[in-house]
Amino acid sequence: MDLALPEIDGFAATVRIRSHEDLHDVPIIAISAYGELGVDDQLKTDPHPAGFSAYLPKPFAPEKLLNLVHLYLPKSGRI
Repeated sequence: MDLALPEIDGFAATVRIRSHEDLHDVPIIAISAYGELGVDDQLKTDPHPAGFSAYLPKPFAPEKLLNLVHLYLPKSGRI
C-alpha cells in the first residue's frame, strides 16, 4: 500500500480495508518515500497502530518486498 495514493492516502485506504469484515485480516505492507516527514521512523518502530502489517521505505530492493510477501502470505492464505 503506497501512502501517497492520488485519491486517498494509504492510511485512509487501510482503515477502509480493515473495517471490511471479509478483508480485516488481509496483510497490508506500507510503502513510502516519506522518510523525511517522520513517517519513516514512526512506521519502522510500530506499523500496527496505522493498521499496516509491515512497513518498507523507498527505495528498496525488490527482494525485500518479496520476502515480506512470503512472510505474510502464508499467514493469511489470501492474495
